[in-house]
Amino acid sequence: MRPFLHGFYPRRAAEVAKEAGKLAGPSDNLKALPVRQYLDQTVTPVLLKAMSELVNVRPDDPVEWLAAWLVKNNPNKNEEKETAE
Repeated sequence: MRPFLHGFYPRRAAEVAKEAGKLAGPSDNLKALPVRQYLDQTVTPVLLKAMSELVNVRPDDPVEWLAAWLVKNNPNKNEEKETAE
């Protein structure tokens, strides 16, 4: 399998999410992580899930659809509400 972005090999969303759960706890300092680990733990699982749904829906404007999906399914949304209260 060839890397498509600086040594990043595509993996299934479930594998990435499982790995992220093992690597990061709530007290981990995300800013101290290497770029690859940071992305694997924060962005990649959500984007892979979104893109999986995107290819099933195939909307006329995929970027707009993806943006709306990300806002609606932001896993940090509940955390932000809890810290604001």
